[in-house]
Amino acid sequence: MSSAGISDISSSASLERPRVATILISENALFGMGLKQILSETQFRVSAVVSKADLEDRSCFPALPDTEPALVIVDADNCSSATVKVAERVRTLCAHARIMVLADNLDLDPMLLHPVAQVDGICSKTAEPAVVVKSLELILAGGSILPFAMIRSLLNRMDNGSDPRSGNDPSPATTEAYELKAHGLSRREGEILRCLMEGAPNKLIARQFGLTEATVKVHVKAILRKTGMKNRTQAAIWGASHGSSESTDQPNRQ
Repeated sequence: MSSAGISDISSSASLERPRVATILISENALFGMGLKQILSETQFRVSAVVSKADLEDRSCFPALPDTEPALVIVDADNCSSATVKVAERVRTLCAHARIMVLADNLDLDPMLLHPVAQVDGICSKTAEPAVVVKSLELILAGGSILPFAMIRSLLNRMDNGSDPRSGNDPSPATTEAYELKAHGLSRREGEILRCLMEGAPNKLIARQFGLTEATVKVHVKAILRKTGMKNRTQAAIWGASHGSSESTDQPNRQ
């Protein structure tokens, strides 16, 4: 991740939003320095860096008041069972903290199938800084972030009644349509959600689909309601995490 371009996005926001107690769990000093720089002008300024070994000693983990929001970022090579155990330990030390895993490799099974995994979000270390910051904002607001690549095959296998570990990889289009359908989004709403992910304004969306801006606003409000998001940015992040595509099983409607 690079901090280029993050200052303009975060500096004004950090002045308006309360600072969030943010703890980084990492063994990589260089990564820790880079992440601290990226988050330095946001509400998520890292106040302490803790090693995984230190988690075994409660006294080494900073005290985080239950009355204040808290965020714990876990630096991980992948989403293995070891990462799950770290998340579980963090949850015992600070039950109210929101937990984000930043991973090199995105592995499906342990994080999603482990019955007591307590992770609120997962993001790739290669993601743009702005995406990481917006993802942190979303999980702090009570949302969840999971890369759709991690759950695509699992969703389709569950839908087909097959074993999630069987190794039958579904087509992206089929599973993306399943995900939108599961949240009640129509084909048109799926198309507009894709536009939101691309940063298109209502005027451009209206021109693209031959709609009025008022109609586009109605669709956007419906997307926010059905996904539980509060604004266009959150909806775009939700779409990226849930594999939004232009295909659903519902008829195309205005």
